[in-house]
Amino acid sequence: MSGIDLNTTIGALLLGGLVSAVQVQPDIYASALLDSFDMCLICHILYWYLVSNYGNPVSLAAPIWSIIYSKFTYESCMF
Repeated sequence: MSGIDLNTTIGALLLGGLVSAVQVQPDIYASALLDSFDMCLICHILYWYLVSNYGNPVSLAAPIWSIIYSKFTYESCMF
């Protein structure tokens, strides 16, 4: 896999799907700004682990900043 750049192949496909999810989500659920922000954080988490750090188990040792913020926004949306 040394010749494949995941940022321009799989990453482009993932970003396209995630951007469409962020754009459609507020229309379907008529949710607040906090819900949309949480969806953006989830998109960052997916891209970080599935594309940028694919095959890098060391990246799983500590959570990235978007996981920490996503936890708080999710808990805020539940109430």
